Amino acid sequence: MEVIVVVAVIGLLAAILAPQVAKYLKDAKISKARADVNTIAAAIGDFYKDTGKWPTANNNDGSNGNSKTNPGVYILGSLQGKNPRGHSTGTARWITWFGNPGPNYSTGDTFRNQLVLNHPGNNDGSGEGYPLKEGAPPGLSLTDVLGWNGSYLKTCPADPWGHRYYCNVLSLYYGTGAYIFDQCWVLSSGPNGIIETPVGSDLDDPQSGELNSDPDDPGIGGDDIGVMIK
Repeated sequence: MEVIVVVAVIGLLAAILAPQVAKYLKDAKISKARADVNTIAAAIGDFYKDTGKWPTANNNDGSNGNSKTNPGVYILGSLQGKNPRGHSTGTARWITWFGNPGPNYSTGDTFRNQLVLNHPGNNDGSGEGYPLKEGAPPGLSLTDVLGWNGSYLKTCPADPWGHRYYCNVLSLYYGTGAYIFDQCWVLSSGPNGIIETPVGSDLDDPQSGELNSDPDDPGIGGDDIGVMIK
């Protein structure tokens, strides 16, 4: 009889605590994703401060990716993790433009190549990359000379739900076209694994590029988690 009572009490406590534990775990993952996107955004900012340009090149000498007529990387993403889903043309571009990791793929590159290895667009590790600070090995700061002075990230893992983080660096140089690329986000697709934020704004709807996010109530819009760089 006592064993039955103990088992019943344990079952009751488990039923009471389970929702609280689940909420704690959900909140912890959301907090981790928010911290990660801020870390990546800060690393991109440090890169710009050192080099005077954004991490947008996909050629061996780091010289392109600075205008619509001299394009480079459209999307940066985590090497680790699986692709999230996009539910429409505008949001699917995050995934299709990133492409499949491999040497010399054109419109996408990894945070690792740009911010850790200085091998833009070359997952095989070849290429000269962005010019280093003159006379400065990686890690030594010379504030009077522009140049790559990373690594800027220690690591860039998948988000807490196992999907890639992305940044639409296209918006840092491309200007206007079929879309207005006016907002640059580092983002996670959030708990549902679906990117709800368009990669750019439609010409006739300049507000559509805003982050589609309400993690506490995804039914309102989306649950993307991100930070705007520019």
